[in-house]
Amino acid sequence: MQYIIVIIGLLAADQLIEYGLLKFIGMWGYKQLINGFLSLEVIQNNGIAFGMFSNSGVILICLTSFLIGALVVYILLKSRTERRSVMIPVTMIAGGALGNLVDRIRLGYVVDYIHFHIWPYIFNFADICVVLGCIVLFIAILLPQKNRGERRAG
Repeated sequence: MQYIIVIIGLLAADQLIEYGLLKFIGMWGYKQLINGFLSLEVIQNNGIAFGMFSNSGVILICLTSFLIGALVVYILLKSRTERRSVMIPVTMIAGGALGNLVDRIRLGYVVDYIHFHIWPYIFNFADICVVLGCIVLFIAILLPQKNRGERRAG
């Protein structure tokens, strides 16, 4: 149950950040944070990562819904027995995917806004959750459990 609460928290954080940015900067707004390095640029992303598959709304909603459903079922079934090093990143992935899914259903696109100028792409909090969750999950799967001395969830 604790993992479901974290998913809801990540979803709420994503939506609140976007609400604040849309209210104070507006769609297509720009706010420089660190000169030449970091800015907030509020845009509409009709695709998935890096704008791929733009204008595939229904397909993306279906695929994302299936992914989130599968992750949540996994979390509910495994939360008492699975390692935290697996459950935490799976929870991050589910929370981020749900944040972007809510945007797609509610708005028809995802609101992206974080732009590091060393990288040509603009992304959002939900994307960070998904990417970090995938990285941590990959590391957790590769590292042997006995070397980490971790506790079981529950």
